[in-house]
Amino acid sequence: MRTALPLSTVALAAVLTACSGSTTAHDPTTGSSSAVTLDDLATGAWVASAPDGLAGPDGPLVAHSRVTLAFTDGELHASAGCNSLTGKAAVEDGQLVVTGLGGTEMACADALMAQEEWFSGFLAASPAVALSTGDTLTLTGDDDTLTLTRLTDEASP
Repeated sequence: MRTALPLSTVALAAVLTACSGSTTAHDPTTGSSSAVTLDDLATGAWVASAPDGLAGPDGPLVAHSRVTLAFTDGELHASAGCNSLTGKAAVEDGQLVVTGLGGTEMACADALMAQEEWFSGFLAASPAVALSTGDTLTLTGDDDTLTLTRLTDEASP
């Protein structure tokens, strides 16, 4: 005799399965997965390019702009196409936690200034962090998803 599971149980299982991979780094050489650490993000720089790097109500990115991230010794170095931003960074419970975010204060085109303001707020809100195949970093906030690709040292911004 087969019994049907309540729909809520099936839905919960689907949600937990979908969420379970969002904070893991997959090592294709061993086939294993582990929680993303700041060390996983520290090799090379990360870039999202317009227009496809940002999905959500605040996207796409400003035409011809690049959003960049780099992590060194517990610090974040970033740009949304205008000013340089720095702050302390950590990965805690699957989220990128950035504190003390500050930066240069150059005036730029209005669209880039708005993108920078959005980016600063996005980082300060501790987006969820996921790393796929070691070369794709996905940061997911409440409304937006930022997808970045790892650059090698030769191609760093």
